[in-house]
Amino acid sequence: MSEQIARELGEISATLKSIQKTQNDQTVSLKSMDARMRNVETKGAVTGAVTGGVMAIAIALIKDTFKT
Repeated sequence: MSEQIARELGEISATLKSIQKTQNDQTVSLKSMDARMRNVETKGAVTGAVTGGVMAIAIALIKDTFKT
């Protein structure tokens, strides 16, 4: 009986270690994805701002052309 309990506790311990390793691996992966997404979002925001500025100037120039 004691050997069976020890064996089952060993299996449980191994399973928990495996789960903990998987969680640690996922944490590293998520941090990596978070850094990449932050970079993509920053580039998207800059691109949107520049495009918006260019369009605003273009529309202002078109309006001014038709006023005169």
